[in-house]
Amino acid sequence: MPAETRPDWPRLAARIAFAAFLCSLLLGLLLPVYTDEVGWRMQLRAGIDGGFDRMLSDICGPNTIAAPPWFMWPHRWVTGWLNLTFADPLYVRIVGVASALGWAFALRAVIARIAAPPPLRHALTALAFGLLGFGVLPIMLVMSRPDALVLLCVTLAILATVLAGRAAARARWLWPLAVALLGVLALSAHLKGILFAPVFLLCLFFACPAKAALWKKLAALLFFALITLQAANYWVERFRCPGDPVLAGMLAQQNVASILAGSGQWQDKLAFALQGASPNSYIVIAEARAKPMSGWLPPGRIGLEETLLRIMPMSLAWNLAMLLALFCLVRALQQRWRRRRLDFAFALPVTVTGLILVWGISQLTKNDYEAMVVLPMLALAIVFAAASIGWSDKFQRWLGVAGVVVAALSLTAQIDIVRRFAPPLLAAAKRPGYVTGQPYSVSPYGYGKLRETIRAAARQCGIGAHGRAIRPLIDDTTYFALADSLRPFHQLNVIGKWKGRIGDPIDYIRSQGSEGAIMGCHNLPENVRARAIHSGEFCCVSAR
Repeated sequence: MPAETRPDWPRLAARIAFAAFLCSLLLGLLLPVYTDEVGWRMQLRAGIDGGFDRMLSDICGPNTIAAPPWFMWPHRWVTGWLNLTFADPLYVRIVGVASALGWAFALRAVIARIAAPPPLRHALTALAFGLLGFGVLPIMLVMSRPDALVLLCVTLAILATVLAGRAAARARWLWPLAVALLGVLALSAHLKGILFAPVFLLCLFFACPAKAALWKKLAALLFFALITLQAANYWVERFRCPGDPVLAGMLAQQNVASILAGSGQWQDKLAFALQGASPNSYIVIAEARAKPMSGWLPPGRIGLEETLLRIMPMSLAWNLAMLLALFCLVRALQQRWRRRRLDFAFALPVTVTGLILVWGISQLTKNDYEAMVVLPMLALAIVFAAASIGWSDKFQRWLGVAGVVVAALSLTAQIDIVRRFAPPLLAAAKRPGYVTGQPYSVSPYGYGKLRETIRAAARQCGIGAHGRAIRPLIDDTTYFALADSLRPFHQLNVIGKWKGRIGDPIDYIRSQGSEGAIMGCHNLPENVRARAIHSGEFCCVSAR
């Protein structure tokens, strides 16, 4: 077959892998809204609650009721307005899907600009989106959590840095300004903004015009470093819990520092830390399981043997890709050492990889939604590392073959996920409110039918009967009907696992000036449910 009529398989694989990934993200439109998505909206309400962010209850002490630093206020004003204007779980899901789609296009744009030869660009596109399509990672990515915004901001900052080198002279300072604004937004949104602050600093340094005075670059870096320190103090204080030793102990168990500070042989501690550093712990949890974490996906859709069979090609593909990246970074280091030159193409994957390892070491409990940040950033580091050295035509062809194989395996895995999960997700979407089999989730559709029912049920107990509800105790479903209430409590930190030493939830919220509780009857303790006023599946209890 003549060369000009021969199929360009890497190019075709790149297009299919990207299209399949986008389709898998769109499947997320059916995903019920998970409790963390609601909980984080309740923790960033300074624009609604009189200038203060807070935890889901006040049990940890006054340090958790914090006024955001000045640079976080634009984010709080916007999120507050959106929370009140679009108080509906459907909006939460649309925001999550839109953010994931935006990130996918941003990553594709990054690859297109760092991999100039078309064969290399097609191979890396197929490889990156093939890796990201494995497991249930695409569905994880549509969770509307603030760390998803951090992921988007980091990727856009990297894209801005790549574009800065080609900018016209009069526009060259616009790119570092964009990087700085994206960094501030990430610091405002979530604790992980602190984790990725070195990436923003790196982007800021390389985005500044090459001929700019050194003092201008240092001034920009110093300003962002000071902002980062202020943000770090804010986030650290908010997540301390001096007011409740029970909850403080539970929070300490989430961090490796508690293990390293304890008794035991240093060899065991070191082995534990190194094991946590491995990205494989995130790769494994990104696969479908019979019992997903807290039921964020429908349970029982896959067996243990099937999960193990699915993990094998996914784990193999990720680990071979990481070995490829390591090989490329070693070669790139040799090249830069000979030239005595450090560039963004080499510094970025090294920095990102180091941050991923540090984050993995620091975490004892690796939740499913952690993979939604770590694995995309790992994929970005892999493609940057692969593009950091010059590839011969032969190696580009071999890399193209690898991209085709990974894309084909990933496409097969994604089709299987759709076959397993689309029917129950579609069934759950047809009924508004609580989702059967998923106790910490709420359907994104049809909430308008429940809104007035919930408000009417709340008024029976005097909650919001005279205007804005005062400090109600709510759950994931009832929150949206009372989003305009003053400083609401979430049942997870008053009734659920994270209640600390709280005994009777009604006594606690009464002591905090609450009007009462309004939530699904099944979420109330039995002794509280017995004295509640029932309105169908909703119950209210007065605290006055």
